Amino acid sequence: MKGKCPKEIGGADVIAYAVVKTENLHKGNTKQIVAGRIMGVATAMIIAQYEGDSAYYVFGCYSDEWATETDTWHEDLEDAIEQLDWEYENLSKNIVWYVKPQ
Repeated sequence: MKGKCPKEIGGADVIAYAVVKTENLHKGNTKQIVAGRIMGVATAMIIAQYEGDSAYYVFGCYSDEWATETDTWHEDLEDAIEQLDWEYENLSKNIVWYVKPQ
């Protein structure tokens, strides 16, 4: 990835991010489709939250520029973290926190 993850993505505050490394095997539990094209392995996953919203979003990046192309909605932070590991082996171990949960 080039540089650090931005602190805001599409108007949402970035809570945390995890860079996908070679040991984080894609489990094949999801198919992310953008404009009719099945996306490959992500380069990073970002957990973010919009101001005033209690839900969290996991954004998928597929280049080294931190551009997001996919997202999933999660009722709480725990579910968002679980999504990382559901898609990629042990990805939650790579989390870098911008806002540490209390």
